Amino acid sequence: MAEVRSKTRTAQVASHVPGRLRLKLHPRHRDKDTMEGIRSKLAAREGINDVRLNPACGSVTVHYDHDRHKMSGILGVCRTFRKKCRDEHILLHIGVST
Repeated sequence: MAEVRSKTRTAQVASHVPGRLRLKLHPRHRDKDTMEGIRSKLAAREGINDVRLNPACGSVTVHYDHDRHKMSGILGVCRTFRKKCRDEHILLHIGVST
């Protein structure tokens, strides 16, 4: 399982196949506003077919057109949201470890 990291681990890539990505967020980032913010940012993008949230287990599942997007691009949208959250003093650190 690939980890999604920054200074603190906040999410893991739970599963990925082209066209479907599931992230599992750290418990402190499972609040409704953060999860809904991620959902709305992703859902607004062309080629994102569906974004499902499961707040109970902290997962975000993204169904996307794999001809238009790669996993790195989906995570890039999350990074953009992280930056917006940081500006609003809501911490969400998402990055890909290699």
